[in-house]
Amino acid sequence: LVDGGLLSNYPIGIFDTGEDAVRPTLGVRLRSSNPHVFPPRHLHGYLAAVVSTMTGALDQRDIKRLDDVRSIYVPVDGVGVTSFHLTEAERRDVCHQGAVAAGLFLDGWEVGT
Repeated sequence: LVDGGLLSNYPIGIFDTGEDAVRPTLGVRLRSSNPHVFPPRHLHGYLAAVVSTMTGALDQRDIKRLDDVRSIYVPVDGVGVTSFHLTEAERRDVCHQGAVAAGLFLDGWEVGT
């Protein structure tokens, strides 16, 4: 099942093999406390915003408690998930934030939780 992020940008459950998985799937989510909002300037932009809102709502609805406890949330304030031209300092900062988040997550996580 591949939809290119149209129906879900976080299909963590697709990798599940069963309830007693020896190696459970972990996910990484980038989270901004201040997401960028760009007001649409034309019909195409408006329709894109509607689709983005719908897919975001579906992802939030589908992230069950099971998915939440196996997800590492990385704070990426100031960097958008589609920012493909980061400076070296921004890359280092995102990597550092990811390492800190992963360390905190793994310190408190146990298989089967």
